[in-house]
Amino acid sequence: AAITGAGRVSDAVNLLLVSHDEAIKTLLHRSASGTQEAGRPLPGLSWQVCAMFFLFSYWVALVTYGTMVPSGLFVPGIMCGASLGRLAGELMRMWFPHFVASSPGNYALIGAAAMLGGICRMTISITVIIVECTTNMNYCMPIALTNLCAKLVGDFFNEGIYDLHVRLKRYPVLPVEPPRSREVLQAKDIATKRVHTICEFERVGTLVR
Repeated sequence: AAITGAGRVSDAVNLLLVSHDEAIKTLLHRSASGTQEAGRPLPGLSWQVCAMFFLFSYWVALVTYGTMVPSGLFVPGIMCGASLGRLAGELMRMWFPHFVASSPGNYALIGAAAMLGGICRMTISITVIIVECTTNMNYCMPIALTNLCAKLVGDFFNEGIYDLHVRLKRYPVLPVEPPRSREVLQAKDIATKRVHTICEFERVGTLVR
């Protein structure tokens, strides 16, 4: 139901029927489920809602990117990663309440960084962008390590999604490293023996012939 028994909008509606900016803000800044202030419970996000929103946003990102819709992957990657990280944070608070001292919003931030690192396969730029968004240098090291681990794990299985689409579209892009067979080539292997020369001032007819 869109409206809960307490008369407020449900958590699922707060994520699905708002803009991407509001959904990301909710995942990062909403208080943990079960938190109380002055004896009154604060609105939080349950792990069921986080799991549902992750599956929904991940499926929508796959469909839109696969159908060539110009929707981008940066913001959907943040939404998927933040929802998955928030899910991990809520489960950690549920299973290990005395062990976890950080809020689920921090887990959402690290999840967003990990998802972007795994998609884009960039480390320094993603770290700088996310740290600038948080305006808190204390997150620099955790975000950098998360991006590095996500990139290494992704590179172990396949290339980045942008590199894969370059090969699928057959764009004329030079690879980062030459093939093994070309490392031993010399100039004489690719040069021709018939050399054509022209003068400094030449007629067009001579060039055409």
